[in-house]
Amino acid sequence: FRSFYIAASAFFAGILVDLDHLIDYFLNEGMIHFDIKDFFKKCYECLFKKYYLIFHSYELLLILFIFCYFYSFLIGILIGITIHILCDTISNPKNWFLYSFFYRLYKKFEVGEEFLKNGVD
Repeated sequence: FRSFYIAASAFFAGILVDLDHLIDYFLNEGMIHFDIKDFFKKCYECLFKKYYLIFHSYELLLILFIFCYFYSFLIGILIGITIHILCDTISNPKNWFLYSFFYRLYKKFEVGEEFLKNGVD
């Protein structure tokens, strides 16, 4: 596993996984205008009505794991996202179900109060 490609893809995937916060911002605000202060305030204070967080999910990890069996070039992405989600889970005192896409779907993505009660990533 001494691969620059795997290291680079793990690094960038671990960072880019947070792009789903931007997706949540636009889905909740329903606007094209982007205000960076408003974005960070709403993320930090859990002010969104719905949290989709499509990249922060155990299910995505499972899908990536299966795909890695057939497409080894995805291993770095799997490593980066796995480390990111593990760090989020460990560093935030949250209900670990909040990182399940199906749990959020079951809750109709209205888990803002749970994020606020349990901490913010």
